[in-house]
Amino acid sequence: MSPGRLLGPYVNGAIHHVADSTSDDTRCRDVDALRIGADARVLGATLLAGSELTYTMGDLRHAYLAPALGVVTVNNQRLEVGDGIATPDEPTLTIAAEADAEIVLVVTS
Repeated sequence: MSPGRLLGPYVNGAIHHVADSTSDDTRCRDVDALRIGADARVLGATLLAGSELTYTMGDLRHAYLAPALGVVTVNNQRLEVGDGIATPDEPTLTIAAEADAEIVLVVTS
């Protein structure tokens, strides 16, 4: 299955906000993101096989990441569909696609 199934025509390797807190965080540039009343973000990304992205946690320090499609590594931990990883207090997440993939990332304080 080709990427784009969940996130639509998003650019390879770009993280998109699906839902975000009501703060004025300048990193949230997706005008279509659902505003939520919690100190959290729900993000998604499409990655083509062989591509990589790095997400800097910033003020939110806890993350949960799961691939919705494909196979990825997150800070050298391999994840397939059905797997997930919780990463408390990691300053950055390096996400690499072994196969075309879509990921869901939830970050919170």
